[in-house]
Amino acid sequence: RPVILSAAKNLPYRRRGRSFVAALLRMTCWTLVFLLAACGAPQAAPASSGPAKIKLAYSSISYAQIALPVAKETGIFEKNGLDADFVFGPNGIPAMLSGEVQGSVGSTEELILADVGGADLTTIATMVPLLQHKLMVRPEIKTVADLKGRPVGITKRGTITETVLRMSAKRGGLDPDKDLQMLELGTADKQLAALTAGSVFAGSFSPPNTDVAEAQGAHVLYDYPKEHIEYPVAQVIVPRQWAAKNQPLALALLRSLAQAVALSRTQPDVVAGVYAKWAKTGDDAAKIAIKLAQEQVPVRMLPTVSGMRAVLETVAQTQPAAGSSDPVKFFDDSYIKKLEQEGFYSTLPQ
Repeated sequence: RPVILSAAKNLPYRRRGRSFVAALLRMTCWTLVFLLAACGAPQAAPASSGPAKIKLAYSSISYAQIALPVAKETGIFEKNGLDADFVFGPNGIPAMLSGEVQGSVGSTEELILADVGGADLTTIATMVPLLQHKLMVRPEIKTVADLKGRPVGITKRGTITETVLRMSAKRGGLDPDKDLQMLELGTADKQLAALTAGSVFAGSFSPPNTDVAEAQGAHVLYDYPKEHIEYPVAQVIVPRQWAAKNQPLALALLRSLAQAVALSRTQPDVVAGVYAKWAKTGDDAAKIAIKLAQEQVPVRMLPTVSGMRAVLETVAQTQPAAGSSDPVKFFDDSYIKKLEQEGFYSTLPQ
């Protein structure tokens, strides 16, 4: 008001009156508009500022998780409205729980252990539904019994690498808790280095790391892929509440991964080039990885009750609380089923 009155005093007398009242009314109307806006009056939605940022953790550069770098390198993420960034290493679950990442590709065991411990995470896609790891040992090891009292390598407790060693120990008549010295090494490449150097005498690996281990002198003691065991080993894991609040982002992530896997069918040379770049392997190893992706990684990555139950039974051996858990608690297949209803998967080679 002081500003308005001051301006009015400087006007010639004949311009006061109607013109002054009209100006006052106009200013009052604009003031009301601004006040309503500040109080939450409906406003136009801001224009999109580009792809939505999403940060993902992954634990291994292998054929099982090849969809992540392929979707990044070929622009698939961007086409689906995502600006994806990655964190590599064995700590995907802690990174999710701290809010550092929104999703992680990791082992089913990690998911179950986290949720049994009070987390609220869920699987929205199963990238590899069958057990693909092999037990690899040094040349001097002829049977599982030869591993008694010796160090063996795993990436991390509660992962598929530990599960396979436990399975193998029991098959060979050993107690994995008493007879094996399990060393956490972090990543598969560190496992390989330790096995080659003789720091550990065994480790579980998936192809093509199995081929690398053989080339460095190791041999296969148990070939689990030949047994076709239903056991999901690579899951897309997200916080349940995040997925519920960000359904478009979760669906965009699943579309991107499916399209990247489909690319291994239609453009294998492109996918092999991405794998060789990220895994820092030669062309031969890349070709093996792509062939495995074509055979073992489904485009439609639907989690199943039977697969989750198989992992629960394994985890229950060390965490009894998992044995009484409902398998449905650990996965949410509604996102993939929604994409199915939209006809998305029918547009992709299977």
